[in-house]
Amino acid sequence: MMNNTNEYNVKFLEYQPHYWKMHYIFEVHPKIAEFIRTNPYCSKDYLDFYLNADNQFLVVIESHDTDLMLPYVKEIERVANEKDYEFVINNLITDNGKFNEYQKVRDLLENEFDLEDRKTQLTVMNFFSQLQYLRFYLW
Repeated sequence: MMNNTNEYNVKFLEYQPHYWKMHYIFEVHPKIAEFIRTNPYCSKDYLDFYLNADNQFLVVIESHDTDLMLPYVKEIERVANEKDYEFVINNLITDNGKFNEYQKVRDLLENEFDLEDRKTQLTVMNFFSQLQYLRFYLW
């Protein structure tokens, strides 16, 4: 559990329509943002677009159905904020600093966070995977 109730790892800020897609903006803990920015494999422009200087992380979803997506957003926040930022970095974004496999994250979501719905699991996994991609993939 987070030590300080005012502290969070992930906080949903807003969504913005963008052509046929929707941009969901989350604020991430400064330590998570710092970890992602340390030795990323993507270009600085790409990184700055998806994770800005204010630690706002952009998630692009190809749907304008915000009523459908907002319950998933709440699950992303719940999972991210039940543990401390080190747990998020070492278990949800990476596997102790190494590339994390989908199955490991899925098992963790199911067993550690009691998240059994497949669609919700996929959406939550996708959120953490997008953070992982900024760190590990060359664009």
